[in-house]
Amino acid sequence: MPETEVAVEMSPRVRDRIGRTIELLRFEGPLMFARHALQKYASRLVTRLYVFELVLARAASFDASAHPFPPGVTYRFFQGENEIGPLIAILAQARVPSEDVEQRLARGDQVFVAAAGDELVCYSWTTFRETWIAEAAVTIVPRDDELIRYDDRVMPRWRGQGLQNAMGVTINPHLAKLGYRRSLAWTDALNIRVLKNQRRLGKRKVAEIIRVPALGLVRVRNSSGDDGITIEKRMPRTR
Repeated sequence: MPETEVAVEMSPRVRDRIGRTIELLRFEGPLMFARHALQKYASRLVTRLYVFELVLARAASFDASAHPFPPGVTYRFFQGENEIGPLIAILAQARVPSEDVEQRLARGDQVFVAAAGDELVCYSWTTFRETWIAEAAVTIVPRDDELIRYDDRVMPRWRGQGLQNAMGVTINPHLAKLGYRRSLAWTDALNIRVLKNQRRLGKRKVAEIIRVPALGLVRVRNSSGDDGITIEKRMPRTR
């Protein structure tokens, strides 16, 4: 019988995961790749996330000139559904699915994007609504005076140039003008590089989320009652 070829079409999310894996191996080398693989494997057993806060009134006093962007890099903020087309185009370089861009802008999220000409350098999202934390399979519910920073990324070719710091000292004073008290962000407890950046930017750990998938267990350890976070074991009501 003649052989029949079957075309298998991958979803945008699967292509994104494969593309990011190849990028990580190519640009960060086998040692860092092995560390990320270990982190990924360990998360199947236990996931531990640290949640950090930044008091935005304090962020307004940060000196952005101490952490400049490289020459030729410009930035802007995108918000609103009229920005969907241009944003999809530039974030395609990072393989961000177009449906994610549409969904986030439709719910009112804001994104900071830095570029060198037409080349994407880095980006960072901010939301003002409850948000799904995929690693812990829970929804974080911000209070009226809180916003949430998520999905920060520096493109591989631009890493090692202090761009996480440059983003922070540029974005946070901008967010401080919106009238919110603090921003929240989370990171894996094994991600040493990001943990160092969080502390370097003056952020304080306010909670720890522990998940054991095999037991269906999720626990939150708040540093204090007043400064803790609220999570719920459900999908966000506003997506």
